[in-house]
Amino acid sequence: MIFEYPRALSKEICLQLIKKIKSNNYSELIPSKSYLNDDCLEDPVIFSCVIDTIKISLSDYIHKTKFPVPMEGFSLRDISPVENSKGLAEHTDPSILFDGEKRMIRPLVFLVFLNDNYNGGHLLFPKSKDIILPSTGKLCIFPAHFSFPHTALPSDRPRYILRIELVVQERYWLIL
Repeated sequence: MIFEYPRALSKEICLQLIKKIKSNNYSELIPSKSYLNDDCLEDPVIFSCVIDTIKISLSDYIHKTKFPVPMEGFSLRDISPVENSKGLAEHTDPSILFDGEKRMIRPLVFLVFLNDNYNGGHLLFPKSKDIILPSTGKLCIFPAHFSFPHTALPSDRPRYILRIELVVQERYWLIL
């Protein structure tokens, strides 16, 4: 299932994130491997909003989809910005990730649109015929699975997205 959360982040937070991305000064904002709690934040003003958004939307997704992993079964692996205007070819996001020898399961993809001052840039899901229209602060959640191929259309100006990777703790792997 594909879920959209309009205005998940405020326009002000999105603008602050874009400013950091443009200045290549975002690396200090990204928490290293941690759980979804406030003491993992390196920039408490911006990322407390991001973490709160993740918690609320993940809780809603788990409830609405009857997802088998509880909130406490997820860990934050990475938050990374993406700047792109060229679009992306159709692809699927892998649910199994490797960090050296360590294997991780990422069952969901979280994308936050940080701006919408461009034409194009829609996220398309050909199999389900879903179209996600970019909107500042909108969060989109969908399964990282081969049955959810998607593409991003090119845009006429830079498109900024925040990509959030949550992985499932190993003790929950058997229920997936």
